[in-house]
Amino acid sequence: MLIRGRLALSLFIMVSAAALVAAGQTTASAPQPRPEQTALRDAMKLTDPAAKLKALDDVIAKYPDATSLVDVCATKIATLQAIQPVDLAAVDAAIAKARVVKTPRTPHEVLNLLAITLMNAPETIGRAEALDREAIAMLDEATYVRDWQARFVKNPNDPKEVVAQAKEGKSRFLGTNSIYHLYLARILLKAGRDAEAKAEFETSLTFNPLQGSAALALAGMAEKAGDAAEAYKRLSWAAVTGRLTDADRPRLDAAYAKAHAGAKPGDVEADLDRLYRDSFKNPITTGRYAPSKARTNRVVLAEMFTGAGCVPCLSTDLSFEAMLDRYTRKDLVVLMYHIHAPTPDPLSNASVQARGKYYNVNSAPTTFIDGTPETIEGPRADAPETFITLDAVVGHHLEEASVASIKLSATMRGSVVTAQAEVAGVPAGSADLRIQLVLVEQLVRYSGENGQRFHPMVTRAFGGTDMNGWAIEGSNRTRVAHAFDLDALAAGNLKYYDDYALDMKTRIGLGVSFHEKKHVIDPKNVAVVAFVQDVKTRRVLQAAWVTPGTR
Repeated sequence: MLIRGRLALSLFIMVSAAALVAAGQTTASAPQPRPEQTALRDAMKLTDPAAKLKALDDVIAKYPDATSLVDVCATKIATLQAIQPVDLAAVDAAIAKARVVKTPRTPHEVLNLLAITLMNAPETIGRAEALDREAIAMLDEATYVRDWQARFVKNPNDPKEVVAQAKEGKSRFLGTNSIYHLYLARILLKAGRDAEAKAEFETSLTFNPLQGSAALALAGMAEKAGDAAEAYKRLSWAAVTGRLTDADRPRLDAAYAKAHAGAKPGDVEADLDRLYRDSFKNPITTGRYAPSKARTNRVVLAEMFTGAGCVPCLSTDLSFEAMLDRYTRKDLVVLMYHIHAPTPDPLSNASVQARGKYYNVNSAPTTFIDGTPETIEGPRADAPETFITLDAVVGHHLEEASVASIKLSATMRGSVVTAQAEVAGVPAGSADLRIQLVLVEQLVRYSGENGQRFHPMVTRAFGGTDMNGWAIEGSNRTRVAHAFDLDALAAGNLKYYDDYALDMKTRIGLGVSFHEKKHVIDPKNVAVVAFVQDVKTRRVLQAAWVTPGTR
């Protein structure tokens, strides 16, 4: 009996680990495994295939009502695939068992899981194709949406929640189609049916333009065929949708050079910028803000916790992008806090994490207007609706009385930005007020996994002790100053990346990496924000903005 290759880990175990990362959980806070999960993990530790198969069969027999038996069946198939000759009758029996066991998965999800497992051996590739095609044939939008609502609508009597989950279900329906066609393409590619595989990769992209795996696969096929123009087309699409890794970047540069005679440094990035702007236009249209008669001298502060891989953040991201055009910085100041939601985000930093702890935020999108939370989210298509809601909130705050004034200035010398702020006019007897100084980079180019390439008002650092500003004493004038050393901040960002990766490895045993490091801060692109906030109530009294002058 020959043993072929290393046995794949159960998809159940991998998905569980990934879920912990997405939820920001630690192994200490994770629920204790159920008995059948422990039995499955014990079986996975066995090295003798016959013993492993017996242990898996024992799990199925001992826990017939366990909802994870689909994963046990998939693991059994993977074990059978590693033994030569493959026992196809036993494989078919495992497939049949997986079809009938109890599971929270829908039938098409079960079939797709089995297809993913079956595609890993040439003897079972035909079965993988058949099951994946069967899963695709089951996909019907109306049924899918009903299944989604049944799972995730917590209050059926709330029409807003029902509608919101219906919209989410339609979005997930497209994503599921994309994934199933992606796997079918991979199956066909393994079977040597390249033309059919190419068509399926194309279909996958039709359902989800952000399906970078399909774009990269098409690029590989083009490279193999010697078609540099087609390879660049596919690689550039993967780049602007955030699916191109550092390892793939040389492929993009090489394809561009072959397809564009006389290419110069920087041409690739300019071309990617053009492709992004042509393909991902902001769906929001708005005019310049016209102050009402009730407009005061308040400058509104908007803070948003976002992530470069966060799809539900897009409608809010795009709304603030539009507001930055609609309002001047004497009306509205925006601070974007990038957190790892759900993927590692190189625009995050220690200051942002500290700000998240202050607000008790651990997920994105989370938005605050003058310290008041605003619950709103959605994909790109929801941006116009989200904008209307947020714009109304900002307009209301612009008409509130201002109870503090801030004089803010900043200068730059070399790589150091020195900011000075003077606060006056706070109410007599005010307690728990702090003045914050914040360094922002006005626009950062980084193709995130949610398809955003340009990120405005990226928060780079908070000033003050422990990145928490300075206390304001009474109603007298308070003067503060802080020097932001851009070189030191860049070095700190690199350390932050390493510390984050180590923390994830230590806490939950998973390795994480960043597609690109964005530690360097452009000195020509920075600004300073100041704001006064009541620490206890979180109310922001006033904000200010300035770009540094040179000296």
